[in-house]
Amino acid sequence: MKKIFLVVLLTFFKIGYSQDFEKLYEKVSNFESQEEYDNVDSDIESAVDYLLNQPYKEETKKYYYAHKSLITWMDGTSNYHIIIGGRLMDIIDKKSYLKNIYMASMTKYLLNEHLNNNRYVHPENQEGIKFIDLPEVQEILFEGGEIFMQYLDKNDMSLLNKNLKKALKKYKKGELRSFMFE
Repeated sequence: MKKIFLVVLLTFFKIGYSQDFEKLYEKVSNFESQEEYDNVDSDIESAVDYLLNQPYKEETKKYYYAHKSLITWMDGTSNYHIIIGGRLMDIIDKKSYLKNIYMASMTKYLLNEHLNNNRYVHPENQEGIKFIDLPEVQEILFEGGEIFMQYLDKNDMSLLNKNLKKALKKYKKGELRSFMFE
């Protein structure tokens, strides 16, 4: 009986901590080594899941710290490569919060690859090939793009610009890859 109680207590503690993104942000803000960043991959995944399951332009303290944790982590880790470029990033309005959602979508994919498939996706420059044309770069952009389109599809996106509406239509037709890399 004590073991069951302990397991339940530890589960609630883990859930409670992983949802306290202010503490996560404070923790990540003080990291000095890659090992420290590696130790919070699951917590960052929880923050990303939270962000991707909130309504568009959520304005809560929890959302704010989940986002700050993600951005701070992205700036410090060297094991994950979020691509700030490509067609989808280019067509998102310059000041749009949606750029953050697209970056969270790429992070979701990269964390999933590492945590569930024991694989890091690392683009490496190759002579004679543009960075955007590297297979790993296109993989990150496309897979993140699919997650991003799922987010757009499940939220009220009446304020999307015409190019993002076009991308969403292409996604629904199964033509997102050609839209992104034509």
